[in-house]
Amino acid sequence: MHYTFTQTSMEALADDLRLMIPRRTPGAPLDLRPVMDRTGIAGHFDFELDVAETDETADNFGALSEALASQLAVKLSRRQGGSRSTGDRPRGTHAHGPLGLG
Repeated sequence: MHYTFTQTSMEALADDLRLMIPRRTPGAPLDLRPVMDRTGIAGHFDFELDVAETDETADNFGALSEALASQLAVKLSRRQGGSRSTGDRPRGTHAHGPLGLG
């Protein structure tokens, strides 16, 4: 899958990744988990990202992680997040720089 990003901040990329990662189970709601920008990179960038196709019901984390690392030097990692008001501790996904753009 080929993606083109225009004038995109790292915060906006993180928000897009949140929608690109989840498992797509037919008939079930998407399992959207937060993706946090931890790159420390300011500004807006134009870039392209080629991500390997995955099974329609597969979690895209591995393919996205590999594409981000090899093409943009951004590391995507899963970590435990802070507690919510319900008391659970959801896993979040973090993007780390540097990003060789700009």
